[in-house]
Amino acid sequence: MSDSSPTMVKAAAIGGVAFGIAGGLPLISALNCLCCSLIIGSGVLAAFVYSRDCTRVGAGFRPGQGALLGVLTGIFYAITTTLVSLPLRMLMDPSAGIEQAVEQLQGNPDIPPFVIEVVRSMGGSTGFLIGAVVGMVLGVIFGAVGGAIGGAIFKVEEPPSQSPQSYDAPPPPPPVG
Repeated sequence: MSDSSPTMVKAAAIGGVAFGIAGGLPLISALNCLCCSLIIGSGVLAAFVYSRDCTRVGAGFRPGQGALLGVLTGIFYAITTTLVSLPLRMLMDPSAGIEQAVEQLQGNPDIPPFVIEVVRSMGGSTGFLIGAVVGMVLGVIFGAVGGAIGGAIFKVEEPPSQSPQSYDAPPPPPPVG
């Protein structure tokens, strides 16, 4: 048995990418409306994978380590979700709804021109960037929650250390005779 812990990156990547792909798909991503369940699930999956690795090498795994693993998993989740949703978002042309809102605002003389430009920019890269940053923050927070939950469920106790035991000399043989 080894005293070194396995790397968390593999487990975080498995959990974050698997659930991140699901989170990037339009209908499945609606599951995140249920208390960010996909993000939490990614942390739990990563904790499961990491606990198996810890068991294999003889290292311990606790909920605190699970929370740290969940933070890393949330980062993988957010990046994957962003990369998966970007082409889908471009295909669905989200700017159409923004353009309708801009047209309505332009018809109102009380709205200053800079407000119209801000609304127009929200449909493009600015809106996407804000969404990516919010996704990263939520991924880190709820990934940590999922990792801590997974750490509590899949906890691995460290094996007792093998310290050299001192043996006393064997007792003398009984007297013959």
